[in-house]
Amino acid sequence: MILAVVIACAGGRVVTAQDSPFDLLILNGRIMDGTGNPWRRADIGVRDGRIADVGLLGDARAERRIDAGGQLVTPGFIDVHSHAGEGLAREGLG
Repeated sequence: MILAVVIACAGGRVVTAQDSPFDLLILNGRIMDGTGNPWRRADIGVRDGRIADVGLLGDARAERRIDAGGQLVTPGFIDVHSHAGEGLAREGLG
């Protein structure tokens, strides 16, 4: 009974999580995920601060849209670049 009411309120179609708008949609990016696989063209849908979907999402609704314009889109890598060894080398320890 409850399911029938939900379907009736939704205009006869079942509403899924994919039907709700994204908070942010990053379009036309070249995604490099850091796994060593080659980049691929795709869009990224973000909802509640998390990646909710990756694919061809150009028709999806979103509060904010960013056109990546073919630029690389990558996860927030941790930069371990450091110059800590320079001091050791100067002291003859490195």
